[in-house]
Amino acid sequence: MTGLRRAVLFALFGAYLFGFCEVVYWSSIQPHHKASIGGGPHQMWEWGHSDPAVAFFTFCLVVVGAVQAGLFLWQLKIMRAGIEDARITAKAAQAAAETAKEQVAVTKMGIVDLERAYLSIGPTEIIVDYIVTSEARARGYYQASDPEELTVHLFVHNTGRTGATLKKIYGLFTDSPPIGDRPLYLPLSDQPTETDLSIAAGAASKLDPFEFKSEFIGAQFFWGYVEYKDIFKNTRVSRFCTRLEPAARGGKGKYQIAGSDAWRECD
Repeated sequence: MTGLRRAVLFALFGAYLFGFCEVVYWSSIQPHHKASIGGGPHQMWEWGHSDPAVAFFTFCLVVVGAVQAGLFLWQLKIMRAGIEDARITAKAAQAAAETAKEQVAVTKMGIVDLERAYLSIGPTEIIVDYIVTSEARARGYYQASDPEELTVHLFVHNTGRTGATLKKIYGLFTDSPPIGDRPLYLPLSDQPTETDLSIAAGAASKLDPFEFKSEFIGAQFFWGYVEYKDIFKNTRVSRFCTRLEPAARGGKGKYQIAGSDAWRECD
């Protein structure tokens, strides 16, 4: 529709210009004379001019004006096309910038995932032993009737390329595993334990001096998490959930994983 409308406008303008030029031309070559209106003293000139040079000059001015009008319309068309091209170019540049931004984000994520720390956590040294009491300390030895307790430590392994800094440690003994698939850790009077312990890349060791004790020495569940920061200042969490099988005093207990995957996920 736009092209058809433009063609119609140009056709009408051309017809108008052609008719006007024709009138000027014929006016310039025909003789002109004065005529009276009603035989009165008032007179009027016929349209045109008796001097062919003046008429031709007027004709040339009309042609020049028509050419200028055509040039104006042509320039306007070019300007509109240029504006449209600029708009398309701007959109393309914006799309390219967005793509580049996404690529940078993906590259950054790739670098972070490649270079960050990865901590895995689990129980170790599951040991049953006598509770240190003032009575036992006074007599200098333990008796079979002395109370016993279960002590568990945590073992951490950093499989990443860079170090991590532990911020919080949480461990809880229960007689049943945690339920559901959304880990929830209720704060206790002494947990989570806040720390600033550094774990080097490739480190695999027991977390000293942190230990967890239970007065119940039978089979039970032990679960919790460690929160740490990597070198990119991102806070991450590694969880554990296990079922402990303590051995008799003097032996080493065992454990097996328990609970759903959500309670054993590592960021």
